[in-house]
Amino acid sequence: MAGSALLVAATFVPVNGGGTSGYRYAIFDRSVQHELMLFALEPLGVAVLATLTAVFLVTRAPRLAAGVLLAFGVQSMLLFLGYFGMAAFGNPDYNSLRLGALVGLAGAAALLAAGSLAALEIPTGDRAPGRHYDEPTQARR
Repeated sequence: MAGSALLVAATFVPVNGGGTSGYRYAIFDRSVQHELMLFALEPLGVAVLATLTAVFLVTRAPRLAAGVLLAFGVQSMLLFLGYFGMAAFGNPDYNSLRLGALVGLAGAAALLAAGSLAALEIPTGDRAPGRHYDEPTQARR
């Protein structure tokens, strides 16, 4: 859930400082075109769905939960890498790096870590669910 919180924070923290023009903007930015606020739906939606996955699916469907968290982590990492790359390597007249992209990358990394940990906790082999551990593995005669 820490990853979800970081994604929400990254939506409101400026991702670009505006370079020499000085116009800082965040993903959720109400100061210009209001239709651009729709871009905030993606990280906010991922945060809500990742939280619901962690709360409801990890114990009931651990394989599905691990896959969902990994997918959200990869997707969010790519999104915020785009914001990071644009701000860090774009035209210096219009782009300069701000904290929002780094916060988003940290949130994506947290989702990847949660998905990886959930995947490592999935029982396999002799410890798979439904297997009776007190019975010998050989058939009785």
